[in-house]
Amino acid sequence: MSDRTSNQHSAQEAYDLLFSLQETQRSWFLNTAEDLELSPGSVLVRQNENLNAFYILMEGVLNVFHSPEEQKLLATLGPGQIIGELSFIENLPASATVVAAERCMLLHISFEVLRKRIEESIDFHVAFQNALLPILSQRLRSVTAKMRALQEQPGSPHLTHTPLWAALEKFKDQMFAMNHLEARKDETGLKAQLPALAEALGALVINVQQYLGDDAPGTQQEKEITGYQLQREMAPYLMMANFLQRSYTKPRGYAGDYLTIFQIYEDQAMGNSRVGELLDRCCLENPTAKAVKNRRILLRDQIHRQLAAHPDRTVNLCIFACGPAQELFDVYAELDNPERLKATLIDIDIKALAHVTDRLEKYPKKLPVTLHQENLIYLALGKRQISLPPQDLIYSIGLIDYFNDQLVVKLNDYAHQLLAPGGRLILGNFHTKNPIKAFMDHILDWKLIHRDENDMNRIFASSRFNAPCSEILYESEGINMFACCEK
Repeated sequence: MSDRTSNQHSAQEAYDLLFSLQETQRSWFLNTAEDLELSPGSVLVRQNENLNAFYILMEGVLNVFHSPEEQKLLATLGPGQIIGELSFIENLPASATVVAAERCMLLHISFEVLRKRIEESIDFHVAFQNALLPILSQRLRSVTAKMRALQEQPGSPHLTHTPLWAALEKFKDQMFAMNHLEARKDETGLKAQLPALAEALGALVINVQQYLGDDAPGTQQEKEITGYQLQREMAPYLMMANFLQRSYTKPRGYAGDYLTIFQIYEDQAMGNSRVGELLDRCCLENPTAKAVKNRRILLRDQIHRQLAAHPDRTVNLCIFACGPAQELFDVYAELDNPERLKATLIDIDIKALAHVTDRLEKYPKKLPVTLHQENLIYLALGKRQISLPPQDLIYSIGLIDYFNDQLVVKLNDYAHQLLAPGGRLILGNFHTKNPIKAFMDHILDWKLIHRDENDMNRIFASSRFNAPCSEILYESEGINMFACCEK
């Protein structure tokens, strides 16, 4: 993405591209593309230099700078994002510099090879072009919405609704009043204002959902314009509270990284000021944050359920995209004999695995846990393999709501291959009734694929499970659902 000038793009656009191709076309691309490893600080693309390859970031984090001299950070790219597609289309030099923030693994395929394939196969030409078009179209819509938003005054009557902007102003007034109390070091007054802050933030979230949500009237373009205006107004406040700041800035290249989730689990409010800390407390008490905390409990109970089903032998467990794996540590803390549960944790993020490793090393007992830094897409497509015994339980909590249906089916197929007969797969996904979806979409730029029960039944039936879900579980807020199926 040599020409990227913002961070508001799909975190999994490369996977959308690949799974828009037919099976044979995708196989050609993956078999032809070569692996490239970058060490921290390595320059992948230099501004004003010609590119000669199309890249997909598979592991690690890349930083995009305006120029090597200024080092003005334009964007942070995480796994699943594309670099060089506009240079491929336009045959123009790169407009930005891309540098590895840490060790990175990429797939790359030369423009020469790609163009030769396009010349040889009209079917591939059409398919590849059709796969790129939605990605480029979405970016154009985003840029157009921002340009129009910059030309309009916030709250213009023909763009949005008065109650939405009134809710924003009430929230800002509340923050101003609390900042004034903090300046006076009035801790008692600040604490007394916490309910009013929670009410103001809650009202803003409700209005964003009402006027910018999927079911709200108006075109998607109009919603994006208003959403960008709101985001600009909210930006100073987003940087004050830890949860909002990490979700908005995406230091690992995507929202909802391991540390964001761990900090939600820990339920410890943090901010760059006392007011920021109180705002963070309000965020940690919203229904969606509660749902994240609840899913830790639900998965802990499901692991215990599997252990109870096999009281006389060891249970094998595998976690896809393990993140902080807090629910696993919860279970081990309750087991007299940790050897009853052998866990394999897979994650693409080396820092997530380092976090888990640190906790394992500090644990009073040696736990039977094996870690693998692997890209689950590679595993699902057979590009890489790991050797595992038949698994009794496989689950993922916050993975598939970043993936399109075709990719989730492939992931289901891979899980089915790993499961023992009678083994269970549990996949967590945000439900379509998430009450802060519009706030996540437009203010935090935390775009997920929300699904309902019919979606999950269709996905499982399309996979090797060849059946709808045997059970669908919900955490107590009803915002995260967990689709289950047995082999």
